[in-house]
Amino acid sequence: METRTVLRVAVEGTVTSFRYPHLAETVHPTIEMPPPATIYGHVSSTLGEWLRSPYLLSFGYTFVHQGKFVDFEHLHYRDPLQIQPYRRHLLFEPRLTLYLDYPDLDMLYRAFISPYYPVALGRSQDLMAYTSVDIVTLEAAEQAYFEGTLLPPDLAPQVGGNTVTLTMARYVDERRHPNWGSYAMLRGRARFPAEGVLAAGAPEWVWADPEVCEWGSYPDLPRAVWFHSFMEASDAVPG
Repeated sequence: METRTVLRVAVEGTVTSFRYPHLAETVHPTIEMPPPATIYGHVSSTLGEWLRSPYLLSFGYTFVHQGKFVDFEHLHYRDPLQIQPYRRHLLFEPRLTLYLDYPDLDMLYRAFISPYYPVALGRSQDLMAYTSVDIVTLEAAEQAYFEGTLLPPDLAPQVGGNTVTLTMARYVDERRHPNWGSYAMLRGRARFPAEGVLAAGAPEWVWADPEVCEWGSYPDLPRAVWFHSFMEASDAVPG
């Protein structure tokens, strides 16, 4: 059986928000899951510096929340007469299980045990807490389920469930230049492979966490993890 050793981090908080880029109207909706660039920023914040060789880091996650509500905020511009509030959508009780694969897992483990900056996800004021940090072994599974995650768009038909395709920031460099990618955002749970679906090029198996079997309808089915990269080695700037 093929295995893969990764870092698993459980993150919890009260509220968070992932604002759509290039949108500054009176209502700021939230993306329902953290974009890849947000995950990269979170890892860098934990380390206290930009990650060296980011093309060697890959990630997967499960993200859930207990609902969405509207908060009112003020934009603090220099104009003292600016008093019109705007509405921001917030996600209540976010829970993130983050999986990270990197050549130096021990270094990442030490960083998440003692993060350099306060733990936040989304906005800087949305403080979070690490409830567990572990190095775990994933296993190849021919049957599993995905939950609250990002998938490649071409994998969505093979999983089924409630998915929507979004363009998200994949990576933001030190000069704040974004690199974009397309993802299928899965809400809720979905089995792999989807029943009755035979897609050309479908993977024969996926990585799964044997310690997490939380779908009551399928108590023996492990939760799957799909890994994404932030950038390719060819995209890295020499030096």
